Amino acid sequence: MKALLSFTFIFLFSIDYNYSRSFLNDSLIQYKPIYTNKEYKKEKKDIKAFEKTIKAYEKSISSHNIDLINVHLANLKSVMMKESNELNGRITARTKRTRPAKQIVDTLNNPELPKGYNPSIEGQIINTPKSEILEKRSETEILIKYSKVLNKENQIIRKLGNIAEVNTDTPSSSFEEILKDANEFKELMKSELYNMSFEKGKKKSK
Repeated sequence: MKALLSFTFIFLFSIDYNYSRSFLNDSLIQYKPIYTNKEYKKEKKDIKAFEKTIKAYEKSISSHNIDLINVHLANLKSVMMKESNELNGRITARTKRTRPAKQIVDTLNNPELPKGYNPSIEGQIINTPKSEILEKRSETEILIKYSKVLNKENQIIRKLGNIAEVNTDTPSSSFEEILKDANEFKELMKSELYNMSFEKGKKKSK
C-alpha cells in the first residue's frame, strides 16, 4: 500500500512539474509581429492544397492502379519535403538573427567595454541589457515550438523515404499507413500555422 501511494505521489509530482515547466517557458514568451497576414494566408492555402493531395492519393488507392498510386505517393513526398524545407529555412534565419556571428570589437574606442577586452577569451563580462536578454529567451522558446514541429515532420519524411515506390506485392496495410502519416503531417502543418497565428500582423517599421 505504501509503495502504491509513493508511486502515485511521484507520478502526480511529475505531471505537476512538467506542466509547471511548460507554463514557465510559455510565460517567457513575448510575441510580436513577425509574419504578415499575406504570409499567414499563404500557409493556410498550402494546408488546403495538401489536403487535396492527400485525397488524390486516397482515391488512387481505391483504383488499385499501382502506377497512379506511385505518382500520388511521389506528390505527397514532394509537398512534405517542400514544407519541411520552408519551415527549416525560417527557423535557421531566425536563429542566425538571435545568435549573430562574433565580431571583432575595438575596445580602445568602446567606453562600455574594459580596456584590452578580447572576445575570444571566455569569462570576460559584457553588460547586456535585461530587455535584450528577455527578448532572446522569448525568441528561443518560440523557436523551440517550431523545431518540435519540424522534427516530427522530418520523422515522417524519413519514414516515407524508406518506401521508394509501391508494387503489386505491397500489402494494403502499407497504403493505409502512408495515408495515416500524410494526415499526421497535415496536423503538424496546422500546428505550425497555430504558432504563426501569435506572430502575424503588421510588422513595425524600423
